[in-house]
Order: sequence, then C-alpha cells, then structure tokens
Amino acid sequence: MRLIDQQYLETPFYGSRKMTVFLQSQGYQVNRKRVQRLMREMGLFVIYPRPNTSKAQPAHQVYPYLLRGLPISSANQVWCTEPEIFNSDQGAQFTATAFINCLKAAKVNISMDGRGRCHDNIFIERLWRSLKLIYLKSFENGQHLTREVKQWFHWYNQIKPHQGLEYKTPNQVYCDNLKDVNVKS
Repeated sequence: MRLIDQQYLETPFYGSRKMTVFLQSQGYQVNRKRVQRLMREMGLFVIYPRPNTSKAQPAHQVYPYLLRGLPISSANQVWCTEPEIFNSDQGAQFTATAFINCLKAAKVNISMDGRGRCHDNIFIERLWRSLKLIYLKSFENGQHLTREVKQWFHWYNQIKPHQGLEYKTPNQVYCDNLKDVNVKS
C-alpha cells in the first residue's frame, strides 16, 4: 500500500490496470483485483480530464481530408503535427488564421478530419488528453512549465509502458519499427 500511495502521488491518472503493471515491474506478484481493492480501501481514484475539448469554430475554412485511402505503413510517413501533411480535427486551435498562415508559409499540406473521422488522430488525442494532467501542478514561471513539460514527454515516451503497445514504451515501438524498415531496405 505504501508503494501504491507513492506511485499515485507521481501518477494520479494510473488506474488499477496501470498500477498493477507498475507493481509487477517492481517485482510484486499482484493481480488487478487486489490492486483495485487496495486502491479502494485507500480512497485512491484515477484522475483524468473530461472529453469534448475540440469544438469546431463555425466560420473556419474546412480543408480536404488527405489521408482517405492512404495506407500508413511505416514510421515517419504521416505526423499529426509536423510537415509534410498536417492532419488535425477542426478544433478552433487548428483553424485559427494565424496558425493556418504559419502552415501555409511552411508549404505544409493541410488536412482536416470530417465528422466521424476521430480515429485518424486518436493517438495524438490520447497524448494531449494525458498531458492535460499537468494542470495538477502549479508553476513558478514559463521556464518552469517548459522544464516540466519536457520532463513529462521524456517520461511518456521513454519510461511509461502503454497498454495499447503491449506494455512497451512509444520509443521502444518506434525504434523497433525503424529497425524493421532498415532491414527491409
């Protein structure tokens, strides 16, 4: 229970599944039911942001969806926030004139999901949903915030095992994919 409490202070967004994996990685032979019971006894409940964060601005220009029928088969083929294709939902943060002008100046192809295409950006949406948990902290200034966000991204990509990646880190999966591409070349 001490270790659960200690880890919960670091990652209050860990539910019983992630906490079980964490405890098992520390050498403890526990199952999810036991962790659920212990967390319930300790009054520990997962903290997570609520959905509905990307509301479309009614007056924005809608760009064509460029990923339809495009097989995504290798690392670095399409990025959610990098050139050469910028694919996003139609949230106001992505349709603001200043933002669109930056993309156009960099000669980036703009692609926007239509209704019912939420799965195209599901991974980046999950990432931003997780990052919003940084709101649980307070920051002295912008530099402190920047440092904490960098530290969080290091943890998310290098240390945190992801259930959807068979409890590997994103970096492990990315590097494995690059190895596979290099072997085939």
